[in-house]
Amino acid sequence: MLWKKIFTKRYTSGANEVVVIPDGAERLPDLIIGGKSPKKLEKEFNYDAKGSKGFAITESARQVLLDPRFTTLPKKRKISLIKITLKDLNLHNPTMEEIITKAKELGLGLCPAEVGPQLRLATRTSEWLNIVMEPIGSYVFVLTTGASTYNNTWLDVSLSSDNHIWETRDKSNFVFAINE
Repeated sequence: MLWKKIFTKRYTSGANEVVVIPDGAERLPDLIIGGKSPKKLEKEFNYDAKGSKGFAITESARQVLLDPRFTTLPKKRKISLIKITLKDLNLHNPTMEEIITKAKELGLGLCPAEVGPQLRLATRTSEWLNIVMEPIGSYVFVLTTGASTYNNTWLDVSLSSDNHIWETRDKSNFVFAINE
């Protein structure tokens, strides 16, 4: 079970379980995914940084979103997420394959690909978040911010080929699904 493998303390309070996690790791608010087609998700983003919603998408991310390999769940469901840095995972300049292997050892799951766009639409976080998912082509989703003078929040992609190294010195967080 995940809580025993990665979290330092665990205790209960009444009927609710309360979990204390180590420094650096943080449980994100639950996210509702599913119920929207890729095309509907794509329409919720703006194509220029002046868009009124404040959510922008790069052309590369738009192409991944519209790729036939990108799928969404037909029905809505809640997913629990956690963000962790590579340092917290005790990984030094790993590949995505090594990140995924470590996650599985700890009981963490891969995010469904739709977590990237759904999380971007649900939050205006100012930090970069790399979504740990099965790559679509050679790409994974990344949530970015402040890429323009309009200071919008962006959905982007990052190369995740077999030989791509994720630098540990980067303070970016990696988002995993919690297998509950």
